[in-house]
Amino acid sequence: MASVSAAGTSVICYCLASILMTLVNKFVVSGPHFSMTFLLLAIQSSVCIACVLFVKRLGIISFRQFDLQDAKMWFPISFMLTWVIYTGSKSLQYLSIPVYTIFKNLTIILIAYGEVLWFGGRVTTLTLISFVFMVLSSVIAAWSDVSSVLPVYSDPLGFQSVTDVVYKLNIGYFWMFVNCLVSAAYVLTMRKPAVGISYTTAWCIRVTSSTTYSMVGALNKLPVAASGMIFFGDVVTVGSVSAIAVGFFAGIMYAVAKNNQKKTESTETVIPLANRKP
Repeated sequence: MASVSAAGTSVICYCLASILMTLVNKFVVSGPHFSMTFLLLAIQSSVCIACVLFVKRLGIISFRQFDLQDAKMWFPISFMLTWVIYTGSKSLQYLSIPVYTIFKNLTIILIAYGEVLWFGGRVTTLTLISFVFMVLSSVIAAWSDVSSVLPVYSDPLGFQSVTDVVYKLNIGYFWMFVNCLVSAAYVLTMRKPAVGISYTTAWCIRVTSSTTYSMVGALNKLPVAASGMIFFGDVVTVGSVSAIAVGFFAGIMYAVAKNNQKKTESTETVIPLANRKP
């Protein structure tokens, strides 16, 4: 009973942390003429360090002292993580939360094919179908995003306003594209030195399973996207709802495909050559 309670608590904490992180970042970067992204990164990093030192002081966690050799080894990874956060903040500055959440699915595709190229991974038929739905949801989201803002500036004299809106959307999609590339590179690079994940993610995996975590990650995209519509007044259209639904379905299909692939790989056995008859 205790394990079930711990699993439920970890899942809830993971979902809340994911939603709150997206909402807070969107709130901060949505200010008029916001241009202090690096300051935001510095504050976030300082707060994280202060929290880690505080819980160490309380005796909850422990870690070894600073080592220059370790710092040199982890610097490329930390630098890449900084770019992941930076490009994510820049894309959130110009895009709505639902569009941002849906386009993050494209990172999964880049990671999957990166694993095929560099780690001998494979993409099953069901996984490939889920990728098609991910791309489809992104196309629907982009179409809905542009369609929802252009009618507001349909005045013939408002051509400059239309140009400004399209320009900002293009900037947002550019940063989103860069964020997907950097995020995929970060995850693939992390496979060699170590695995770096947040506390709530680690907790969720430890008390449940990687399969449960991946399924929760797929299901969590729905409340994250909905939170943008609720708290930031993002336009609710048939296109935006359809994009969220398709992306949600693609996420579940991907989680099921990875679960099936894991089961298949675990049951595959190699017959030792020594036991074979000549």
